[in-house]
Amino acid sequence: MSTPKCVASPAFDFVRRVRFSVCGACLVGAAMLAGTTAWAESGTPSQFSIEVGTSYEDQSSPLIRISPQGELLYLGGLQRLGASSMRIGLQGFANWQMDNGSGLSLAVDVSAKRSPALPDFNFGTASIQPAWHVPLGSGTVGAGLTLQQITVAGQSFRVVSNAQVDWTHLDMDQGLWSLVIELGTNRHPVELAELNASTASVVVQRRWSQPLPWIDSIDLSAHTSIEHNDQGFSELSHRSVLISAGMQRRWRDVLWSTGLSLQRIQFDATAFVEDPVRLDRLVTFDIAVELDVTPRHSVRVEYSEAINTSTLALYDNRYQQFAIKWRTSW
Repeated sequence: MSTPKCVASPAFDFVRRVRFSVCGACLVGAAMLAGTTAWAESGTPSQFSIEVGTSYEDQSSPLIRISPQGELLYLGGLQRLGASSMRIGLQGFANWQMDNGSGLSLAVDVSAKRSPALPDFNFGTASIQPAWHVPLGSGTVGAGLTLQQITVAGQSFRVVSNAQVDWTHLDMDQGLWSLVIELGTNRHPVELAELNASTASVVVQRRWSQPLPWIDSIDLSAHTSIEHNDQGFSELSHRSVLISAGMQRRWRDVLWSTGLSLQRIQFDATAFVEDPVRLDRLVTFDIAVELDVTPRHSVRVEYSEAINTSTLALYDNRYQQFAIKWRTSW
């Protein structure tokens, strides 16, 4: 028995404006800080978007990554080497500001990916994030919850429950510092109960607005996490460090963005004496171009590539994805 595991947090306003990663590995800081920064920066009570598109994915091993910051999983019986898929996603963010300056926010994210030719690639998430924030100097402090349901290959796979506290500081030049501390649990169906785990993570993000005349923003984030297997399987417990950098530039109606991330995941033990303790190193690169067709409609083309090297050959993997998406916002 040796089957690892891993979650994406919903994001709307902040991610939509500073989004620099296609596959999400460089979006860890942005996604986890969505509730904080959207409340701090947005003067709009509510925003919504719907996104539809198609994509093609291929990889050298039949693995799956449940979250941008998570490890690669091998789930027996799933064949996941390559397939085209249809995608749809709905995101919403609502904000209620109080007379004393504090505010309540609610972020909702629902997405589904369906592959008619290979249902093993089917993937879906449904998330809700309530949060409360109060102003503190030039920024905010707050607390919130994340509740998420994840499905893989058409079957329920994971329920995520997280609690977080956060702090955001806005610079005079419109840059920002952000910090998020999060504690949570991952729960699975009975047949996958060995993957149940408790998690803890810290994310620090720095954003520079207009650092150079030809760059609109640069984002740098550091994410460190610990996952402890609740069933006592040390070979499934691990520590992770993820460093991400990205930049974007708008020229007329076209938004260009690119990102790079480096990740190291160290497991606590090995399941078999003859095997080394698993250590993964992941490099991810992505680039995207988004064209505003109308003030409310845009088309986006994305490419991402991720290379994972591991002390266990099973988890050596090269992943590529190409996607085209149409977004409508209101």
